[in-house]
Amino acid sequence: MDSYTSLRAHVDFAALRPRYFDSGAVMWDAGKLFHLHNPLKHPSSTGTTFGSTAFTWLDKIRLTRMVADLLLAPDIDPTTLIDAGETTWDFLKKRGISAQAVRRFFQPFFGGVFLDDTLSAPASLFLFYLKKFSSGRAFVPAGGIGALPEQMASRLPPGALRLDSPVVHLDIRDRRTANIMLSGNRIIHATQVVIATDEPATRRLLQDATPSREHTSTRVVYFSSRKSLYPDRLIVLPAGQDRLVRHFAQITNVAPEYAPDGMHLVSATILHDRGFSPEEIVTRARAEIAEVFPGTADALRFLHQRHIAYATLKSGTPPSSPWPNVHLAGDQISTSSIDAAIRSGENAARRVLENI
Repeated sequence: MDSYTSLRAHVDFAALRPRYFDSGAVMWDAGKLFHLHNPLKHPSSTGTTFGSTAFTWLDKIRLTRMVADLLLAPDIDPTTLIDAGETTWDFLKKRGISAQAVRRFFQPFFGGVFLDDTLSAPASLFLFYLKKFSSGRAFVPAGGIGALPEQMASRLPPGALRLDSPVVHLDIRDRRTANIMLSGNRIIHATQVVIATDEPATRRLLQDATPSREHTSTRVVYFSSRKSLYPDRLIVLPAGQDRLVRHFAQITNVAPEYAPDGMHLVSATILHDRGFSPEEIVTRARAEIAEVFPGTADALRFLHQRHIAYATLKSGTPPSSPWPNVHLAGDQISTSSIDAAIRSGENAARRVLENI
């Protein structure tokens, strides 16, 4: 999102050559397609958006008021949103959002954001994302998402970044120095350490026997197609509890560079594989996409399937460092977003400087 404050502070957006999605979605429910655009970003769509039957009139009024209140409110710090509190599901019910709107938009869209379509994520986190999506634009770098960390790494001094160097053990001496034991019997000596790993690895390094919090996993299935499924620069949200594909996008509508000329790239996100084999997942994903856009099944050619076993963390108590010279960063102590990860890194850097 280009509205992520911390991302803007550390990244040269122009150098990324951002390719922007339109602000909105294509919704599918029981054989019917509905197009929704954000009137704040696409003023010419105001009439069709408010005339759409995707939401009830009360939904439109309540959502407009919700967004207006958020845009007028101060920014929320994403690193503070790890407490459970009220869930997104309960918040939407309390605000009078209809079951139809939840089914067609909030569950598939924010279920994809949270990687949890039960909408059990904290309502405060939902409001953070809703404000960012309402005020900014989603994009992908023209060179792929890897261009983002590559740009940030390029600013480090030569030799500062070591790859393929797993940390085996931390040996903290006098609470002021540390020996970082790497695989292959290598040792790095340091006075300050920042750990930005997944939570199980962090707890192991901290010698903390507390069980790690529950986490979600996800799969992304990629297809190529010579036939365009749809023309819009929008994500597609299929409604329904039994859907395997939570959302999908013809990503080349946004970034043509992602496929050769005359070809299209389709990515489908799956939250619950339900024990299906990888082959069954591909078959079912293709069938579900073709149900939304009939006549496209034969055009979809499987390319690749990626399983992210450790995707987002659920609510609970995050780890904490017992040593004043060891600091934590990343989604293990904040929320699972690029903005929160960068903000947590800024906070860790501040603590390091204060501790020198």
